[in-house]
Amino acid sequence: MRGRSSPLTGPGPISKWTAVTKALHTRQIGILALQETHLSTELATQVEQLFSRRLALFNSPDLENPTGSAGVAFAINKEKLDAENVLVTPLIPGRAIFLSIPRKHGDTLHLINIYAPNDLTQHAHFWPEVVTRWSANDLPSPHLMTGDFNIVEDPIDRAPARADNGPASAALRACRQSLGLQDTWRQTFPDERTFTYISPHNTMSRIDRIYANPETGKCLSDWVVEPSEIPSDHRMTLVQFAPQNVPFIGKGRQSWPLGLLHDKPLNQKVHTQGLELQEQLRSLPPNDRTSNAQTLWQQFKDDIKKEACIAAKSQMSKISKRISALKKDLAEASKNPSLDEDELSRTNVIALDREIDHLEKKRYKTAYDKAQALWFIKGEQINKYWSKVNNPRVLRDLIHRLVHPDTGEAVARSDRMSELARDYHNNIQKEGLLQPTEEPRKSAILDALDAIPECQKLDDPHQSPLDSAIMYTALEAALRLSKLGSAAGPDGLPYELWSHLHLKSQLDSKAQTPTFDVLKCMKTVLNDIQEHGVDTRTHFTLGEPSLTLSDYPNPCVLMRTSWKKMVRSLH
Repeated sequence: MRGRSSPLTGPGPISKWTAVTKALHTRQIGILALQETHLSTELATQVEQLFSRRLALFNSPDLENPTGSAGVAFAINKEKLDAENVLVTPLIPGRAIFLSIPRKHGDTLHLINIYAPNDLTQHAHFWPEVVTRWSANDLPSPHLMTGDFNIVEDPIDRAPARADNGPASAALRACRQSLGLQDTWRQTFPDERTFTYISPHNTMSRIDRIYANPETGKCLSDWVVEPSEIPSDHRMTLVQFAPQNVPFIGKGRQSWPLGLLHDKPLNQKVHTQGLELQEQLRSLPPNDRTSNAQTLWQQFKDDIKKEACIAAKSQMSKISKRISALKKDLAEASKNPSLDEDELSRTNVIALDREIDHLEKKRYKTAYDKAQALWFIKGEQINKYWSKVNNPRVLRDLIHRLVHPDTGEAVARSDRMSELARDYHNNIQKEGLLQPTEEPRKSAILDALDAIPECQKLDDPHQSPLDSAIMYTALEAALRLSKLGSAAGPDGLPYELWSHLHLKSQLDSKAQTPTFDVLKCMKTVLNDIQEHGVDTRTHFTLGEPSLTLSDYPNPCVLMRTSWKKMVRSLH
């Protein structure tokens, strides 16, 4: 961290921890190991109180100069991990700290965070002391050891390549062997070169590493070394730890970005496709169900979602595009075989790295200023933003696996678990029910209707509003009363999109220009569902066979039971 504060993040004594908290959230980091924190016990308490909703801090300061030298800490993301039962043991104050954090099913993850001395002559005593303190405290073998080691074991980890101090390297090697650890990244990528620190003399080194024991190393993937939003002269080293007993969680469903609602090129494409949809709905053959209003509506939604994905990629900020391009150039430049001998090649790599670092800091500063402005505008008012900021963060209780009721297989994929849960609840609701086409079911419905007292029956059931075709005005009222700001449905299209398209159709109508009336199309689709039932070829099947009005003696029964389902299916 190179200290607890930075002019980039403000003048306060703990200003840099705003960036730490943001990094935990945006990068979805569970455990962040920090070195050179310069935090006293009082400042660490202040940090934890200020960011207690999202961060749990476990700090080990230097005893002689806590605010001006060394300091190691673990920052735990409360949204990802349970920080209540964490055990912390300082091995060497300000230099080495041991952490044990419980995981699901009784497992515990053990980590060591190291900030080794800059003076290589001290390493011959430092590393044996780490092992001695670990053994004296009767601590379990660590799964991971990470930190700033200020030394490399292999010449390939420096540019120009050179071997480090012999006794210091031997002491580090003996320490990690005593702890049963290995350099997993180097074993995975034996010939690659990446660097985490650039010295003022334009030399580069990989002094920030993550060691793991052999079993844990099998669960590590997606290694990343890159600049971060946290002001520092080192690069952040990231790795994903995915034990074999954790569920596979997918990326989730895509949702239409609200920021694209007023994107002119995208609006034009949606308008054009909407006009085509209207024309197709008008020219549908009356008796041919091969292509119908429901399938056309589903195709329209799929098409505009694809256009939105393309627009979202093209609307990526210039800084993000520039950073992505520079990272590709940096990866290529780092593979240059003449990196050790050619100073110009190293200068090129250093220039690319510093430009990425500069843009990352600039991007963070822009986001920070926007967040501050939003707080000044809305932070003192009772609103949705205020509630979101002040509500406590609750750790998600994940379901790790479900047992398939037919095969007995343990299912750990989130999508398959969702399907199992859906099928289970659907089967419970259908258990003991007769099929809609069976005579006993129709007879049971008639018996139930006959049991209704005469005083509670409508004079003419067919005159009930539930039995009539859905009207345009009803859809307009429903859209007007829809709750904005809520999560999108399975199709990823929010209410704001339909409201925006409806408003645009009204403006186009007044201007007497070609109008895409989205509510008119919705009405056609819902009326088609009322008349023919849900087409199972669409993505929004109701989880039951297609039903038609002829399957029920009284059409009102279908309307009362299926109204909400049809509205959900449309959305």
